[in-house]
Amino acid sequence: MSLNARQSETVGRSLHIGVADTLGEPPEWLRSGVAFAGIYDDYVDTDQGDPIGHGTTVLKTVARNAPEAVYSTFQIAGEKDGDGEYAEGGRRGDLVSAVSDAADAGVDLLNISAGISHECGGLCSLAREVELAATVDDMCVVAATGNRDPSTPSREGLNCPALTESTLGVAGFMPHCEAESRTDDSSQWWLLDGNREQTVPFCGYRECCGEQPCDTNRREVCWDGNVSFHNAFPDVFAPPVAVDIDQSGELVAQLGTSFAAPLVTGLLAAIQSDVLQVSDKPTAEELQAAVRTGGVELDENGYYKMDCQNTWDELRQ
Repeated sequence: MSLNARQSETVGRSLHIGVADTLGEPPEWLRSGVAFAGIYDDYVDTDQGDPIGHGTTVLKTVARNAPEAVYSTFQIAGEKDGDGEYAEGGRRGDLVSAVSDAADAGVDLLNISAGISHECGGLCSLAREVELAATVDDMCVVAATGNRDPSTPSREGLNCPALTESTLGVAGFMPHCEAESRTDDSSQWWLLDGNREQTVPFCGYRECCGEQPCDTNRREVCWDGNVSFHNAFPDVFAPPVAVDIDQSGELVAQLGTSFAAPLVTGLLAAIQSDVLQVSDKPTAEELQAAVRTGGVELDENGYYKMDCQNTWDELRQ
């Protein structure tokens, strides 16, 4: 996949990134590759570092693009019950406290791959706390817009805080590849689908179709697991995919806007740290404006994906 990313030379250096999720105390194997500034795990009554692994995957997704940043974790949720709801944490007050603590700790970018499903219109305590963090503490918040079951007619709108003006709300798009053959030198992604019944090719954006332009075979579409956009429109779209390797060696994808948001967070951190080498630190408002203005229209008209080169150019103006 390409978001037209320029190669950063600093990949997150000089930045403090927060991850508000299910991860509290990180395991030793994660500490060996990532620098941690603080662990905030008193919002949830659990002694497990990451009860469901969600926050670990989110942090790894950010760190792949910003490995030289320092990180703080804010464990706002724990285990889930049989209905898929958080049995521990996941409350609005916990997330409000985490945003406040992150701002006090000097976090530059806060990734929230969670949210509160309600139609506050930006007029709740969480929305106000995020606005204060952005305007007073200059902390840029990137948040997942939320997911729905594509088989149900649910009309849930964007989660808070993703629906607020002071947050970069990230939804998902899928870059399908319709090239007929799979070759050894192709940059397509071949991933097992959700039912593990067949492999599905995704575009790698590396012009692997020979003499044909990439977009001849590429079909970028709005992900069918996105929530309804009736209460607000996402600021930017990114692939909602976290790729891992299963025990048989196959690439398997986890899907959700939870994984689109940290992709944007990591890329934005790499861009920001690169900008810091040649100019002053951009404000949270300037970062968000650069991403929004620099977006490139998807093949499915009306939606915009993050474009790293354009974002960099906007910040340099």
